[in-house]
Amino acid sequence: MRLPSKNMVIAACCGSTDLAHPILPAIARLSGLHRTRLTADPVDLRGIDCARATLVREIDRWVVLQQFQRPAAYLHTESLGCVVDRMARTHAWAWQLLLSAAPADLAVHAAWTTLAELTDGYHDLVTEVESGRRRFPSAQPWELAAADTTRSRCW
Repeated sequence: MRLPSKNMVIAACCGSTDLAHPILPAIARLSGLHRTRLTADPVDLRGIDCARATLVREIDRWVVLQQFQRPAAYLHTESLGCVVDRMARTHAWAWQLLLSAAPADLAVHAAWTTLAELTDGYHDLVTEVESGRRRFPSAQPWELAAADTTRSRCW
């Protein structure tokens, strides 16, 4: 199975219910957690971040099980779970600014520019991983075990 396209990831961040890829439900939940985190009480942040970490591990476990990795490929610095978590965070932030700031506010433009750059970078990364030129960092055995025991059924 291939990695989800950038459009599929953004659709999941938007709350799309057409989640035709096994990791898209986890990405949709990550996005929801980031939206919640933006207005959450500080007391709740630890629980939100714990839930995010669990979803990131699930995504990374799925990547390992799909065996995309080619040992000779150049190593990427972040796991797929970390990359899509950052995209989900930036998506939530950009939407919050769009809905709350003045349209001419430079922060709105900066947020959407950042999201566009992350999305393009994700597309390039997926292309390189699928062609065997790049690989994700290996998940540690304890991370895989933790993801297996705390699964939230993302695939």
